[in-house]
Amino acid sequence: LLKCFVGSLLEGCSAQVVHDDGRLTSCVIVLDRGISQLQLQVGSVERVVALADVHTVRDINTIQDDPVFEGSAAKYFVDELCAMVGLRGNQFVTFKFRTVPTREFFVLSFNALLLACSNG
Repeated sequence: LLKCFVGSLLEGCSAQVVHDDGRLTSCVIVLDRGISQLQLQVGSVERVVALADVHTVRDINTIQDDPVFEGSAAKYFVDELCAMVGLRGNQFVTFKFRTVPTREFFVLSFNALLLACSNG
């Protein structure tokens, strides 16, 4: 499962970013070869996020359990297709996927990757 997930992220995974006002923007999520950072590509803009800065990945069923998402306006636009990635400094990125199984695969696999990285 993890090998498949890492392989797909190395090639790039398509999703949409959910903005605080509910707007959606297409993006590509790419994992670097060193498996240490994500590159979020939105059009010509790229943001790099260190995996060490990611502390959780949640879906609509579990965001209420995490205080990072408490004050977020984006939580009002989250549905069963969304995954919220909690970052250091009480920041987060919300991704929307095409299908529930794709979102489930992303949440489960990303959390497994975080666990594997934290265990060395």
